[in-house]
Amino acid sequence: MKIGAIAIYDTALKFAPNDLKTLKRKGFALEKLSELQLSQQQYTEAIKALKQAIAIDGKNLFRDG
Repeated sequence: MKIGAIAIYDTALKFAPNDLKTLKRKGFALEKLSELQLSQQQYTEAIKALKQAIAIDGKNLFRDG
């Protein structure tokens, strides 16, 4: 149930508010529920988190290990 997924993502974001994967997945779930404005806001938050991560450690962000 996607509404349950939203609640799970909200809980996860309380512990890691800038987690890119969780932000994107919540946006996708909202999109599937036709909550397009909320989905767009969520994707915007994901983009902000990605920009912050790049600013902090852009060289090592996409390295494995």
